[in-house]
Amino acid sequence: MAKLTVSFEQTFVTSGFLFNDEKTFEERLMTSAEVKKYFKSIDTDKLALYVVSFNPADECDSVGFEFPTSSVKKGGVFDAELLPDCSGMSVRINGQLEVTLRAGAKDCVTPARPLLVQGLSYRGGSYMGFMSYLNGQTEDNVASWVQIKTYSVK
Repeated sequence: MAKLTVSFEQTFVTSGFLFNDEKTFEERLMTSAEVKKYFKSIDTDKLALYVVSFNPADECDSVGFEFPTSSVKKGGVFDAELLPDCSGMSVRINGQLEVTLRAGAKDCVTPARPLLVQGLSYRGGSYMGFMSYLNGQTEDNVASWVQIKTYSVK
């Protein structure tokens, strides 16, 4: 199986926590009270840097990759803390992160498809956990998301 390795050195802040509301079955932002309650029981080992391989010619064509805290290679750092006002997270990542790719995913990581950082996910994103986008990033401004320029597929 192929492995995707990215080199990443950045400190950033995320904004909001999107999740799937089990009562309304809709995706929405958590309130501060919901965030406080939710974070009392999360397993921080399930936090992940969420990276998207994006096809600039087709906005609906993207593939997501999660780099959990455990994907950091020896000597690297992956720290994430809830902001005091519960509006997002402060994240610091320094080093190489590596994940094993599923069959066929290797073809989605090419120079023609930039690797963009979406944000921080928990338990796979908003359906089972949450997605917290990098501050200032939304679905409407994908072209300006933070890009990972140093990566390899082996």
